[in-house]
Amino acid sequence: SHWGIPLGRYVHQIRSRHDFVNQKWDRVTQLNRLGFIWDLSEYTFQKTLLALQCYAKNEEKNSGFITLNSKDRSGVIKPLRIPSNFVVPRGDDGAEENGWPKGLWGFPLGAKCTAIRQKELYIKNRPERQAQLVKIGFYKMGNSALGWLEVVHAAAIYSQLHDRTLDVPFKFVVPERPQISFDDIDPTMDKLLKEQQSNSFHEWPWPEQLWGLPLGQRLKDLRLKGSYLSGKDGEKRRSQLNALGFEWNPKRGRRRSVATPQ
Repeated sequence: SHWGIPLGRYVHQIRSRHDFVNQKWDRVTQLNRLGFIWDLSEYTFQKTLLALQCYAKNEEKNSGFITLNSKDRSGVIKPLRIPSNFVVPRGDDGAEENGWPKGLWGFPLGAKCTAIRQKELYIKNRPERQAQLVKIGFYKMGNSALGWLEVVHAAAIYSQLHDRTLDVPFKFVVPERPQISFDDIDPTMDKLLKEQQSNSFHEWPWPEQLWGLPLGQRLKDLRLKGSYLSGKDGEKRRSQLNALGFEWNPKRGRRRSVATPQ
């Protein structure tokens, strides 16, 4: 009988000290055929990396935008924001149809992401792993910090478009680039005018990663609730907003809607 065998301890000894297998290649072959994991850290990291890639692809499919390895005009990869309680759905939840391999079902991706950010799980003293994560849009900073980066990025563009003034209507949402193709350009139009219209289309000021961001509401919450302004970065963020011409006490009453310059 094998009852009571401390299998976990033996496996740890095999991995860490090569007990039972040192110079015994037939045993190594036997374990390999059983699918033995020699480097548990690398195995789990690669599993986490695969789950992040699947998450990014699902985000792309659900939003209609390119997210995996997608960059805005500044060269910054669109960040992945995974809820801390996210668990990969199982087969009965439509996992296969949503692109989740069976080997990932039930994987606590949100908890893994939190551990990576807070405890440097898998990435401590491993810059090559950090680079792999950044390449697909996973940044070490938490979702709250990522949210602030989105807000200040959009605020900087808005300020630039409005003469260094940041007085955003609370209903303002970052607009998507208008859908246009070269077929929409009048074929009788002068060549120079065609080029100008095409350039105007490609120089849309709002990067894709910010489309749909409710900037007005976020800044309203910042004024009324102090969102993003607590903690050690609060004063630094206030200074950033001041430099952009932020209106801390905007005038009340109806105001004319603000359109993005074409």
